[in-house]
Amino acid sequence: NLRVAGCFGPIYQQGSGLTSDGIAGGYTGANAKCPSGAHVCAVEEILNSINCGVSLPGSGSYWVRGGPPGYIAPANDCAGWTSNASGSLGRFWDFGQKVGQLTICSSALPFACCQ
Repeated sequence: NLRVAGCFGPIYQQGSGLTSDGIAGGYTGANAKCPSGAHVCAVEEILNSINCGVSLPGSGSYWVRGGPPGYIAPANDCAGWTSNASGSLGRFWDFGQKVGQLTICSSALPFACCQ
């Protein structure tokens, strides 16, 4: 059993500034929308940021990556950030409502960036 205090791992830093639909040049292209040294936040990094008490935006919706689909919904990071088809879904974090959600990949949102 390992008990440690404090926070470990990447946490939310900022939004990407520019918006993109599901076509963002793959995972590498999506990461390039973030400042140097940062990457698109994974869902667990947003949750880690909340657990660590990081100051998060009070509003706005930002793409986050979640990897493979959950359950039966085609939530697959817009086919790895290569598709803006309305039949595919991407995850985003709604900072105003403080929840993660899904939307169609033709939506244009900024990316949440973690480091």
